[in-house]
Amino acid sequence: MLKLLSSLLPAVLLLIFIYWKDKNPEPLPLVLKAFGLGVLSTFLAIIIEIPMDRIGTVVLARVPILASIYRAFFVAALPEEACKLFMLWLFLRRNKEFDEYIDGIVYSVAIGLGFAAFENVGYVFGEGNDSWTSVAFLRALLAVPGHYAFAILMGFFYSLNHFMPRKYASLKSLILISPVIVHGIYDTICLLMNDDSPALTALLSILLIAFVIRMHKYCYRRIGTLIQLDKDKEHIQQFVAAMRE
Repeated sequence: MLKLLSSLLPAVLLLIFIYWKDKNPEPLPLVLKAFGLGVLSTFLAIIIEIPMDRIGTVVLARVPILASIYRAFFVAALPEEACKLFMLWLFLRRNKEFDEYIDGIVYSVAIGLGFAAFENVGYVFGEGNDSWTSVAFLRALLAVPGHYAFAILMGFFYSLNHFMPRKYASLKSLILISPVIVHGIYDTICLLMNDDSPALTALLSILLIAFVIRMHKYCYRRIGTLIQLDKDKEHIQQFVAAMRE
């Protein structure tokens, strides 16, 4: 039970935080449904990742650095973010509750955290009794917040393209590209860490922490951007209603 709690609690706390940020909260059953779709997206991602990993192992076996970059971007980041986006599209394409800018982030984060929670369970339960606590702590500090940030980027651009498709048509590709890039960078740093080189590992650890902090600051500003757009939208609607009266 302690392992399960350690695996799920980080994702649950972040989901509560983003749910609280929404001035007009989405129906809880829909948010939980999106969370469940995030769990399902892990299975879809695994189906894609297995053959992609085998290709990289054969082609780049003699070039460790390129193999790490390939695994980070094409075995992890691209399949995982594409599967999350597919679930987000399925969920929102006929969702009448998707009526505010911030909703895109809320539902995207719910899906992303569903993915992160299930992935976390696998990592924590896959460790022995002597090491699972450190794995759970590090993933709660970095990996789960990482998926949270990737989802914010996806939801941010998804909302812009949904509510203002003409204005932001040129940014449509960023719905997928932006989370893939930051996810790929994050995983590349992790994969380049080498137990045989403590100095390199220490340097990359500092770089990883700095990258995560910078990424979260950027994402927090994007949340604020959508909240402000919703306020502006509400003011316009109030003005139009007053004119009609």
